[in-house]
Amino acid sequence: MLFLAHLLIFMKTPIITAAFVILCASVATLGCTARPPPDLGEMPPEIQLEGVGLKFFRGNELRAIARAQHATFLRNTGDGTAQSVRMRLLPASGRGEIEIVAREIQGNVRRQEATAQGGVRLAETGGAAGVTEVARLFSHERRVTGDRPVDLVAGGSRIHAAAGFSLDISTPGALALEGPIDTTIGVLP
Repeated sequence: MLFLAHLLIFMKTPIITAAFVILCASVATLGCTARPPPDLGEMPPEIQLEGVGLKFFRGNELRAIARAQHATFLRNTGDGTAQSVRMRLLPASGRGEIEIVAREIQGNVRRQEATAQGGVRLAETGGAAGVTEVARLFSHERRVTGDRPVDLVAGGSRIHAAAGFSLDISTPGALALEGPIDTTIGVLP
């Protein structure tokens, strides 16, 4: 402001002074024009990753390792989505490693919950393997559940549970199947 006052004192004619004031006023208003509000519709994710590997920790303990073809993450909500996912839940409390393969997983990092869908395959190292269309993962409870039909194959036998399952990841053998249940025992082709 002091600079402007000195500049006006040195100007000799009122026409130059008036032109200078108009020029300054128009330059000042250029930065103050109203801008349209941002489009609040579909906002892009804050982070997009291609061919990504992820590691999940609880404190210093590595709990899971995952690979995804594509992943997105919204930092403000903690929501994330990953496509073509292969996740390994590492051994805990005497239980073997569990692998989860899904076309897509959507979840929230803050709640530590996710939904896997699209030909979800759950397999325990050296044990049974199950296939279902949708499974819910609850990291805090170390549990995987589903309310859709699941086919379980182990040692040449097949079990079909029509109403879903619940798997406690931290306890060996803690699998509950919801019926009706159809079992085929013997060698499967």
